[in-house]
Amino acid sequence: VAHADAAHPLLEKLGALPATARAVLTTPQVRAAVAASLDDEPAWDDEGALSAEELADVVLTLVRDAHLDVGDEPWLGALALPDEDGELAPAAELLLPGSPVAAVLREGELPHVDEELAGRWGEQPLAACGVLAAFALVRATDVVLDPDELDPRDGDFPETDDPGLLDAVDVWCEDVLDRLPETPVPPVATELVAVRDLDLVDEDRWPEALALLSRPPLRDALTQPVRVLLPDGTHELVRPYTAWWLRGNPVLDGRRPAGLRAAGTDPLLAGLYEAVDAAGFDDEQVLRALGVRTSVAALLDEPGGAAELLDRLADPARPVSAPQLHAVYGKVADLDPEQVTLPDELRAVRDGDVVVVDAADALV
Repeated sequence: VAHADAAHPLLEKLGALPATARAVLTTPQVRAAVAASLDDEPAWDDEGALSAEELADVVLTLVRDAHLDVGDEPWLGALALPDEDGELAPAAELLLPGSPVAAVLREGELPHVDEELAGRWGEQPLAACGVLAAFALVRATDVVLDPDELDPRDGDFPETDDPGLLDAVDVWCEDVLDRLPETPVPPVATELVAVRDLDLVDEDRWPEALALLSRPPLRDALTQPVRVLLPDGTHELVRPYTAWWLRGNPVLDGRRPAGLRAAGTDPLLAGLYEAVDAAGFDDEQVLRALGVRTSVAALLDEPGGAAELLDRLADPARPVSAPQLHAVYGKVADLDPEQVTLPDELRAVRDGDVVVVDAADALV
């Protein structure tokens, strides 16, 4: 650092950088100190190096003064900070006490950052260093969809671009591949944005957790499809990981949301789908992402929606009235025939009764 008396605009023309908070923070020396902050033994040439507490104070000051936001400098997640028991841990593995995400995770799953430290610094600099004040997002580009290659990386802290941190991501990958044409080499997800730590949510806290997931910036991870590039240069859109995970787990009234119907919605779906109280979730796009059915029109607008509806109509255990059947078939008739896969059996009206018959014997 140049002496203050030597400061002059000419220095910048000669290549010197202004000593802003962010410029100092991102110097190789600071980055190296953060990366080594959890080391038990200092390097042989580290005489006079800062202690972990001193380094944390310096880094948090720079982060605060640089007005960094969450994810601006992901490497800060390696910064050693004291947890609630006084033990040092990477910032990215600590929870902010009193934060919304801390309230919905099972107790003891992740340690809290030291309460005194949290009170002294507040949310902004700690969250910018990776301390969890909200659900964390994994953002990765050009992800090769090979289930055997999606293990978590070896490292001292969870990196924000590591898809291996996502619970059962290999199963999601297999499900995606099952829905795509077979290819000689694995397809590539051009961008993967997903919420991690869903498996750590307390089963009694899912209403609050779903409310958090329904708000930006987490909402896009739930509602926006993933673009997958195939080897022939074409692409397909597939269900995002976050929606896939939530659909398959008991997160809505203790049940898996996929295949449920929001109570009080389209009466044409009554009997075909079990009703669930979705009060408080007014965002229909979020409900659709979860697999909760709200209307026949929305269902038929989804890929495979017509086949799902006809399959349920063909289930004799599901009660359907004649007027309801007539109205549903009217909606299906408006579709392009190529969108409809004809089932082997259909629901029909015979002698005034609604029955299931072979498709070959039915006249619509």
